[in-house]
Amino acid sequence: MDPAPLPGPSLDAPRNPVMEDFAAKLDVDPDLLAKFVTAMKLMNGETAHINVSPGKSTQHRKASRKSDAKAAVEPETQELVNKAHALMREMTYARFGVKQATDFIFHIPATEEEVEEFAQDDEAAFQRYQFDFGVDYKSSAWNAAVMERLVADVVREDLLNMRYIQKELISPEYLGYILAEQLVRYRADWKQFQPKWDEEKGRMETEAEAVARGKIVLFNRRVSSRTVNGQHMKFNHRRNTVTATIALKESEGADDLATWERLLEILDLLGAGGMSEEEEFNSLDNGAKVRKYIVKLCVWREPLIVDYMSIIDKQTSRFQALHNGTKPAPRVRVETPGKRYAPKGLPACLYNSEWMASLSLLELKELKISKKVFALFVAATSRMA
Repeated sequence: MDPAPLPGPSLDAPRNPVMEDFAAKLDVDPDLLAKFVTAMKLMNGETAHINVSPGKSTQHRKASRKSDAKAAVEPETQELVNKAHALMREMTYARFGVKQATDFIFHIPATEEEVEEFAQDDEAAFQRYQFDFGVDYKSSAWNAAVMERLVADVVREDLLNMRYIQKELISPEYLGYILAEQLVRYRADWKQFQPKWDEEKGRMETEAEAVARGKIVLFNRRVSSRTVNGQHMKFNHRRNTVTATIALKESEGADDLATWERLLEILDLLGAGGMSEEEEFNSLDNGAKVRKYIVKLCVWREPLIVDYMSIIDKQTSRFQALHNGTKPAPRVRVETPGKRYAPKGLPACLYNSEWMASLSLLELKELKISKKVFALFVAATSRMA
């Protein structure tokens, strides 16, 4: 059974000379190109318009046919749907030289000048795999050319293998829908990690600051998606913040680089077992339910470490606020002691001296305190942002 055709230009519709010229320079059938652009636009909930020159406005409207149009060309089984996604994904990764979707965060897109010149020049030809991530990326002639080429690459590659497309088990139109979805995701991730306005510093982020923020948020997103122990998650979040901040400080030649390097040493010595215990709870603030955490007292740990962890957490909060304008869940410190045992083998300065004085000789021996000489410090927190 032939797959239903994708909504496209009617056979009786007047020819579009602009579309025909654009298709000619790409050496593709104009009707196929028009259908491909329709797929890209409908997948984003819009009617199909393509920018081929500046000054020609693109009036978009939401299309209720979005899901129906995609369903009309969807393969018959979930296995084939998964295969279509894999074919399109693997080809895109190969052509763009990436290993995973999040690598597009660091994609260098085509410039606005290149995109406009391509749309204007009748002699322009496709040259490289590079997306246009500009404001009008959904209606970009540049992206239409890149995506049409990617789908064609999948078709050619499939002919040498299982021939899903030749057997009409998967249609090129459906691959177009998949690629349109992927483009929206790639661009959304990329946009999140572009320099943003830093209210605290009263200026735009530098590229290095934006990359550092992006790495932290991306890492935390990955860690949070796994089922891991709360202490390990907190430790991983904090360590990633410190390592990213060190890289940023090194690039800037910052005065407080040594302080952040010392924080990393302390964090690694403490490990996940040196993080405070937390309990999640919900409270009502102005009628709205707000998630909060109770941070229990770590009785065995040197009190100064609370200040060190606070420095790191504030840096993480700054990155998160710049990233998406949200604030982390509030943490309320209480005097309730945690129940976990103190980790063994730490330098003496990381333990609370009063707590150690309360231990018996046998308990002190079992603690196996390290003989490593390690000094703490008083942090100048105001200079560490």
